[in-house]
Amino acid sequence: MVLYINTLGGIMIECKAPALIEGMHIIETIAKSKEAVPFHILAANSSMSKASVIRLLKELSENGYIESGTRDGYSLGIKFLYILKDIADKLKPLEIISEKLQELSDSINSSVQFATYERTKPAITIIAKAECENSPVLVGQGTDIIAYSHRHALGKIIMAFAEDEEIEEILNKNRPCKKTPQTVMPGAQLDKILKQIKCDKVAFENQECISGIQRVAVPLFNAKGKIYGGLCASWFNHKFIKESSSKKAMLMMEMIRFITKIYFTGE
Repeated sequence: MVLYINTLGGIMIECKAPALIEGMHIIETIAKSKEAVPFHILAANSSMSKASVIRLLKELSENGYIESGTRDGYSLGIKFLYILKDIADKLKPLEIISEKLQELSDSINSSVQFATYERTKPAITIIAKAECENSPVLVGQGTDIIAYSHRHALGKIIMAFAEDEEIEEILNKNRPCKKTPQTVMPGAQLDKILKQIKCDKVAFENQECISGIQRVAVPLFNAKGKIYGGLCASWFNHKFIKESSSKKAMLMMEMIRFITKIYFTGE
């Protein structure tokens, strides 16, 4: 049997492991339900035959991913509940960081974004008080950088501490172009700015992505001293006042120290 998945673009993609996808779909359906899910609903939502669905349910039950202890239908099994607990434990630091980001956002009256730049993992983005545009970081395995490089304060923070080949890759993926008259283009001017950022460990942005939006960003380094991500504040102001941005940056650096403890030492 061949299963085809309809993507957002309307393109049908052949799935080479239909049973696996259907099994995950069954688990997803059960997880979303507040009550046990009857067999007829699972079968109706499946592209497989009832006999195939029965076999999948049997395998999932025997392996502890779901259970059918009641006549009402199927619910999540103990093994899957342990998986959910492991996921919740990993998300706990992000919950703590999110609460602190909200406090920071209120104190500096800006939208605040924490994003990771990790070479083997998808990005994590938390936005608090998102009253203005703040482009997400999408860097990692299986992802692309979107609208995010030399025009963005956090993008410049990443590039300032990235390897040369990574900087080139970022710029190539972004097709560097002017978004506003203030946009700094790659070349001698950008190189000078990145050198200054590496010295100061703070990046300023004056309407380079979108007219009227100011940003300031500070870096986050991992335990090995490599760039791991950063923190960025965004707000509306047509007039660039560096002193105001610098004051926000000082509070953001304090937050970075807190995030470093939570994220890398578990304290």
